[in-house]
Amino acid sequence: MLLKVTTSRTLSAGRKADLEEYSVPLNVVQAQHSRDAIAKMVYAKVFNWLVARINESLAQQGAQESHAFIGILDIYGFEVFQTNSFEQLCINYANEQLQQHFIVHTFKQEQELYKHEGIQWKEVPYSDNRDCLELLQDSKRGLFSLLDEICRMPKPKDEGYLERVYSDHLGKSKRLQQPRPGKDSGFIHSAREAFVVDHFAGKVCYAVMGFVSKNTDALTVDCELALAGSRHSIMGMCFKPAEAAPKSSDRPRGFGLGGGGGSGGAGGTGARAKKATVSSSYMSQMAKLQEDLQACAPHFIRCIKTNRASKANAFDGSYVLMQLRCSGMMEALELMQAGYPTRCPYKELATRYRPVMPPAVSRLSDALFVEAILEALEMERTKYKLGITRVFFRAGQLAFLERLTGQGDISSEEIVTRVTKWLHNRRKRMIRLGMLGMLVFTRMLRVIRLARMLQAATRILLPLQRWCNRATATRRSKAATAIQALVRGSLASRRWRAQRWGVLLLQRLARGMLARRSTGRMVQVQRKRQEAANAVRADHARRRQTRMSTVANADLKKAQAQHLVKASTDAAQSAAGQPPRRNPTVGIRGPSSPETTPSAAVAVMPAEVDSTLKQLLELSKQQSRQLDSTLVRLSSLETRVAVGGGRSSITDGGYSEREEEDEAVGILSSNSASIAGFDPQQ
Repeated sequence: MLLKVTTSRTLSAGRKADLEEYSVPLNVVQAQHSRDAIAKMVYAKVFNWLVARINESLAQQGAQESHAFIGILDIYGFEVFQTNSFEQLCINYANEQLQQHFIVHTFKQEQELYKHEGIQWKEVPYSDNRDCLELLQDSKRGLFSLLDEICRMPKPKDEGYLERVYSDHLGKSKRLQQPRPGKDSGFIHSAREAFVVDHFAGKVCYAVMGFVSKNTDALTVDCELALAGSRHSIMGMCFKPAEAAPKSSDRPRGFGLGGGGGSGGAGGTGARAKKATVSSSYMSQMAKLQEDLQACAPHFIRCIKTNRASKANAFDGSYVLMQLRCSGMMEALELMQAGYPTRCPYKELATRYRPVMPPAVSRLSDALFVEAILEALEMERTKYKLGITRVFFRAGQLAFLERLTGQGDISSEEIVTRVTKWLHNRRKRMIRLGMLGMLVFTRMLRVIRLARMLQAATRILLPLQRWCNRATATRRSKAATAIQALVRGSLASRRWRAQRWGVLLLQRLARGMLARRSTGRMVQVQRKRQEAANAVRADHARRRQTRMSTVANADLKKAQAQHLVKASTDAAQSAAGQPPRRNPTVGIRGPSSPETTPSAAVAVMPAEVDSTLKQLLELSKQQSRQLDSTLVRLSSLETRVAVGGGRSSITDGGYSEREEEDEAVGILSSNSASIAGFDPQQ
């Protein structure tokens, strides 16, 4: 039957009504995993059954159930091999938990008790492995939690678990490192195969090969049914159904860690909602163990190996010293040497030793009774310390006290005498301390009076000092303000002079440049003006000469007309038989015409002569008016040009230089045309 369930498994398919079962063979690796799971489960079940039977046999028959017990916890030691796997990680995690429990009860609670009781002593430094436990058991990013998370994936791999470990903790936790193979480190695995955890006992390299399969190591249904149907009485009892198994609260209380498999505990073939992994089951068992340990008063026994080979009569001093240092025993010994490991409440000691003491001593209070007994027995002050509620002894002093009181070496009269003497000395000491207190109190009163007088003087002097300080601060502020004003004025003056010099330089350069440009334009304008003035003058002279010649020609024509009229008149008179009349003003000769004779005259009608003369006179007046207007416009144009100076765009009349030149040329051209159109021969 075991051969069948370790080499095959049963699969069910179909609905409940038509359920069909198939037997699927397992390969070699799967068969090995099934075999190991059966062995671990059998060990766990038998171990739990054995512990339950021992507790039942130790229980008193007929006695009421008691929660008081004495538990012995024998845990496997710290393991370090050449190749460390998942089993070594679980074992070393348990050792880390127990080391933390040892540190808490040996160091932390001890020092807190000393502080609470008011015992003055020097604290002993110790190494705490809390960070290593957080690396292993953290609920979100611990090594066991990451392993469970990887195992819940569809196709979990050991390499994926190693990558998650490095990505979440490498460089963030000083307890996790990468292995460096070599002779110095002693590691044989590389960083792609393993990781290193720095435990309290040293560094351990864990190879991740097989982590996933070992964490999901659980029995199949076929294996559970086969073990439950065993004919062996113990096996049948261990693997009976879950509903028939005893509850955890019914079994006697005690210590114990269940064995390995994921289906560990008291479970059997009952239906399970969810199969727990090995790491999660192991952590829950460790949490339950910690609860039991916290509820107890622990006493520790350290087992030390004398040599690495576990041989008899061989002692390796360096190896033993290394174990003592790693387990924290050196700090514990230093704490015991510097501290007071034995402590007893005052009431307990008083109740224990009052019956053997005389009544004169027994009437004292608990704390005073214990102090009197210690003084009467002449115990050294360095061997004990009196706290608020208890007395603290050095190692071995309580046994010395019991030996003295139990042997009866000291008589009652001697104890009474010593106690009376000690009480008398104590009373004297108290009186002396009271007198010293009074003296101190008197001195304190004097100091208080002097302090009050000093305070009153200070109340008077402080305002004066504040006023002096304000006056000094004001004077310094004004001086600083004056110096700042001078410095700022000097700097501003310098900046202003520099800016002014630069502005003036820029102005000179700009004005020079503008002046040079303006001078060039003025020379051109002056030249154009001179040319225009010369042209106007020449035209004016020519027009004047033309007008004079026109007037002369008009006078000549008038004279010729008068001569012709006279000649015609004389011709008419001669024809009528009248002698011609002589008029000396008529006979006017022209500059180029011959003397007019009656024979050369042309007879014209008087009406035609008058109309011709009128046309000549009108033409002469029109030419004179045009010439005068031309001269006036030229004069006004010259005036505007003269007033404009060096400007090159706008003058008095709103004309530009180009418009003035065009106007002057137009006037000259129109007048020239009008003069040229006049025919003197007409």
